[in-house]
Amino acid sequence: MAGYKFDGKYLTSSGRRVGKVQGDYIIDSSSRRVGKVQGDYILDKSGRRLGSFDGKYLKDKSGRRIIDRNGIEKDIDGNGGVTLAALWLLFVR
Repeated sequence: MAGYKFDGKYLTSSGRRVGKVQGDYIIDSSSRRVGKVQGDYILDKSGRRLGSFDGKYLKDKSGRRIIDRNGIEKDIDGNGGVTLAALWLLFVR
């Protein structure tokens, strides 16, 4: 069973809000921007590339595989492709 749930806007764990998706931005529970999704890329708050998601694998900035889609979906219950991968990278990892 997944420890996190994503409803399309909020990421929660045990009923507590951990993060939020607002447009392309990923926001933490303190209302600070912690990342951004831009196409297939996941960026940090300063715009530096943290990784990318090709639909099957989440890769770090140098292209090495970190986790596959099934692993992400085991940790986070929800839909979202690149957004789900960004939430996993920023909050679950």
